[in-house]
Amino acid sequence: MKNKAKIFHILALATAVLPITVSAHPWHTSSESPDFLAGLIHPFTSADHVLTLLTIGLLFSGSDKRSLSFMPLIFVAAMLLGGGLSLAYVEIVRAGDIVQGLVFSLIVLLASGDTLSRLVGIAMVVMIGFLHGQAHVYDIWLDVDTISFTAGFALTSGVILVAIVGLIRGLNLCLTRLFQPASDGNP
Repeated sequence: MKNKAKIFHILALATAVLPITVSAHPWHTSSESPDFLAGLIHPFTSADHVLTLLTIGLLFSGSDKRSLSFMPLIFVAAMLLGGGLSLAYVEIVRAGDIVQGLVFSLIVLLASGDTLSRLVGIAMVVMIGFLHGQAHVYDIWLDVDTISFTAGFALTSGVILVAIVGLIRGLNLCLTRLFQPASDGNP
């Protein structure tokens, strides 16, 4: 758990000192076309998306196997629902800022070493996913290929979450085995 706490402390500091994390599209230009390929690439090139997925992935990595099977799906479904409301002209004012606050709160909560109940974890995942989708799709809803962009965006988000959980669980397993005392008495 100490390794996770260090990671969360770094993420909390990064969130506090980097205001770019609130921007849904910090490194993008208005000349880009929001097509399927742009949707696939976007989660890798957006600071807010990277930080959000990393935090959610760290939350998932401590979950039991049953939760792991549905939590990424819940996050992506909530993100699509939030985006869908954007397409229906429903706007949540300052959704990106709310997401940053929720992500920061989640980082601080997890960094404190406390465990979250499954219900609180699901509620956080749903709120963050919903508002994250709202913020991103609202920015592009006037474009022609919004559905393709959103499909690529959702696909990559799900894959990144699964990869983050796998990497963190693998790293924890390696560190546990590396620092476990030898059972035969040899160093």
